[in-house]
Amino acid sequence: MSAAISPRPRHVAAADGALRLTGPLTVRAPERLDWAAADVAAFAQATAGVELRWVDGDGDGDGEPDVVLELVDGGDPSLGPAASGVEPRADASADERSVVVVAPAGARILAAHAEGLFRGLTTLLQLRLAHGEEGIPAQTVTDGPVYRWRGLSFDAVRCWYEIEVLERLVDLLAWHKLSVLHLHLSDVQAWRLPIPGWPRLTEGGAHYGTAQVEALIDYAARRFVTVVLEIDMPGHTHCAVAAYPELSGGRTAVHPFASFLDPDAEPVRALRRDVVAELVRLSPGPFVHVGGDEAFGMPGELYRRFVADAIAEVHAAGRRVIGWQETTRSAALTPDDAVQLWISPGDGVDAEAMKATTPAEFHPLVELVAESFLEAPGDVGRAAESAVPLIVSPTAPLYLDRKYAEASIVPEQNDRLARLGFPNYEPAPSTALCGWDPAVQKDVVAAGAVVAGVEAAIWAETIDDVAGLSLLLLPRLALVADIAWGSPADGGVEHAGRFDTHARVWSALGFGDYFRSVLFFSPEP
Repeated sequence: MSAAISPRPRHVAAADGALRLTGPLTVRAPERLDWAAADVAAFAQATAGVELRWVDGDGDGDGEPDVVLELVDGGDPSLGPAASGVEPRADASADERSVVVVAPAGARILAAHAEGLFRGLTTLLQLRLAHGEEGIPAQTVTDGPVYRWRGLSFDAVRCWYEIEVLERLVDLLAWHKLSVLHLHLSDVQAWRLPIPGWPRLTEGGAHYGTAQVEALIDYAARRFVTVVLEIDMPGHTHCAVAAYPELSGGRTAVHPFASFLDPDAEPVRALRRDVVAELVRLSPGPFVHVGGDEAFGMPGELYRRFVADAIAEVHAAGRRVIGWQETTRSAALTPDDAVQLWISPGDGVDAEAMKATTPAEFHPLVELVAESFLEAPGDVGRAAESAVPLIVSPTAPLYLDRKYAEASIVPEQNDRLARLGFPNYEPAPSTALCGWDPAVQKDVVAAGAVVAGVEAAIWAETIDDVAGLSLLLLPRLALVADIAWGSPADGGVEHAGRFDTHARVWSALGFGDYFRSVLFFSPEP
C-alpha cells in the first residue's frame, strides 16, 4: 500500500475495508488552524485534480465530512519520533509529523502543527489518486521526516525559467514533501535578482522582478516550502565584473570562469553589503545563503577575508549563514550556521586528463580548478571542529544533472539524453539513489560531523528548456525525497510501476517530459 505514498512512509498498518471517495473531498479543519485554505485547495486541484470543500460542524448536510483534521499535542507518542537537524523555517515550532487514519467511514489526519496536517493531507491525496473509484484500502499511516531540511538546489541562471515554472516546481516539491527550494540566482552567465543601487547587474538580461520573488516566496510558504535565495560570491561573478569592471580591483582573470570579487576594492565591499542586505530583507527563513564555492584563482587570504566579512554581515543582521563547503576555510562559521557539502569523497581533477579533452583556452582554468580541489578533503573536518552542521549535497548521488546509465522506454528520449547531463560525471542508474544513507558518507563519518539536512542539486549547463529539466529531474527527485525523509531501506521494493501515479502529477504540473526509465516504467501495450 505504501507504494502510492511519496516519500515512502515510516510505518503503515493495514486494516479491513476501504474508503470510497467520489466527487469533491469535504474536509473539516480546526478553527485555530493557521494556514491558507484557498492555497491548500489550489494545491489539491493542481496536483491530484481533487476539489476540496471546507465544511463546518458535521459536514455538508449529508453526514460526516470525508476528512477530519485534528491538532494534537506535539508530545503525543502516536506521532512517532521528532525530526532532527536544521529547521529552514522561521517557525521553530514547525512539526511535519502526521497520522493518517483511513477507515471505511472516513479519514482522520492528526498532527501537532499545520505543516503536519498539510503533509498528511498530501498523503491522502496520493492515496486517492492511486486507488481512484476502487477505494483507498483502510490503513493507518504514521509518518514524519528524519531531517527537517530536505531540499532542491535549483540553477535559475544557466537556463531561464518563467516564474510560473518556479511555482509549478514548488508544487512538485510539496507533492513529494520536500521543504526547501534553494534558488541559485547569480553566476558567470547572468544575474537574476535585482540589487538596489546596482542596476547594471540585471540590465539587458532576463531577471526576476523583486515583486515576483516576493510573490514566489509567499506562494511557497503557503505550501510549506521555504525559499532560500543564493547570490554566489566571491567566485562565479564574471557577469558582475563585466557590468561593473571596478569590482575586479584591476585584476585580469585568466578565464571568465575565474573572475572573482576583490575584497580590497571599495566597490566590492559596497556590493557585498547591499547583496547581504537584500537577501536578509527577502529571505523568509532564518538562513541567508552566501555562496562561496569555486572561487578559482582567488588567493586564499583574500577569499577567507571576503567570506568572513560576508558571514559577519549576515550575523550582524540577526540571521544565520549557510554556505558551500569552501566557506569553512574562513574559520568564521558558528554552530548556528550550516555548511553545504557538495564535493563527494574521491572527487578531484586530473588536470592532464582534462586538458586532453579540453580546448587550449580552458587549460589555465583547468589548473586552477585542480588546485582548488586539493583543499576540499579538509572542509568536513573544519566543519566538525567548529561544530557546524552539514547539509549534504554530494555530487554522487545528489547532483541530478548526471547522465543516466539506463535507457528510456521512449527511443526519442535516448536521442535527447545524449546531449543532456554534465559530461564530466560518470553516468549512474537512477537506482543509485535507492537506499543511500547520507549519514554514512565516509568523509562525514571519519570527521565526526553532524548531518542536519539533505539537498539535491540540478545544474543547467546542458539544459535549455523545461523538457530538458524534466528529463534530468524526474523520477530522481522522488528518490531524493525518500533519502531526505529517511524512508525505510529500499529492501525488496518493486521499482517497476512505482511512480505511475506520481507521473500523472508531474505531467499535470508541466513536467510531462520526465525520464521514462526502463527501471521504473513499462512500455505501453
